[in-house]
Amino acid sequence: MRIQARTTTIGTRVGSLHVESHGRGPAVFCWPSLYCDASTLQPLVDNLSRDHEVFVIDGPGHGGSSCSSSRFSLDDCADAAIQVLNACGIRRVIWIGAAWGGHVGVAAARRHRERLLGLMVLNAPMAPWRGARLALMRLTYALLWLFGPRSFVAEMIADKMVASSVPDRQLAVTVIASALRRCDKQGLLRAGRLEMFERGDLVPLLSDIQIPVLFLTGANDPLFSVEEARRQAAAIPECRFVVVEGSAHQSALESPEQVLPIVRNTIAAWSLTHTTTKSDQNEL
Repeated sequence: MRIQARTTTIGTRVGSLHVESHGRGPAVFCWPSLYCDASTLQPLVDNLSRDHEVFVIDGPGHGGSSCSSSRFSLDDCADAAIQVLNACGIRRVIWIGAAWGGHVGVAAARRHRERLLGLMVLNAPMAPWRGARLALMRLTYALLWLFGPRSFVAEMIADKMVASSVPDRQLAVTVIASALRRCDKQGLLRAGRLEMFERGDLVPLLSDIQIPVLFLTGANDPLFSVEEARRQAAAIPECRFVVVEGSAHQSALESPEQVLPIVRNTIAAWSLTHTTTKSDQNEL
């Protein structure tokens, strides 16, 4: 039986952020994708919370989080995440970031390296959108601006994020579409501008990451080819690259039977010589 999550809301530069925590033990911090909230990482949370304390944040304008009326950057998001960790009394974490959360994780790894034991990047293209992909992002943004997230647009976006071969595909689409419908329209548009148009090129920054990284990509992601993902992962000094077969842009939700063992084995390897327990917190 699932234990009720502990929840709190923490004020930050990017908005008042809703945070769930599950389980007890070494700390894992999760930031979901654009359009998504904590519900889309539920398979990971349920599994890891058996022996870890798993913190899941709703990004600005998503889920239970508000969004700042001012423009903000990935660095601002990373700093906000550290504010959350400080408020929760957590010194070091393993960071799991899906897409947007992976981008924020890269910023956190560069700005706050001492706070991350390792970084797991899931389905996160690091180059800016160009060509047909940029045109698709502009169309998506225009549809959200015109019709909002509580419209046919939610199902349309969710459908494109899940591979056609996924078992229980409609369930995964429904989870993502439901998360998108919970977004605040104006907050979503501000976050969408950052992720789709303003985050810049993160590829040149990857060589600066000085912590272990798991770089995971879906074999059938229409937005991010395996070849491109492999090249980006190769730029990170200490990186394990994994392709999740039969998944697209939300691998942890689409193929948990593949992703969960990889995540667990990676956490175990990173934790051999480090601790992420709250006993570290007196250093703050």
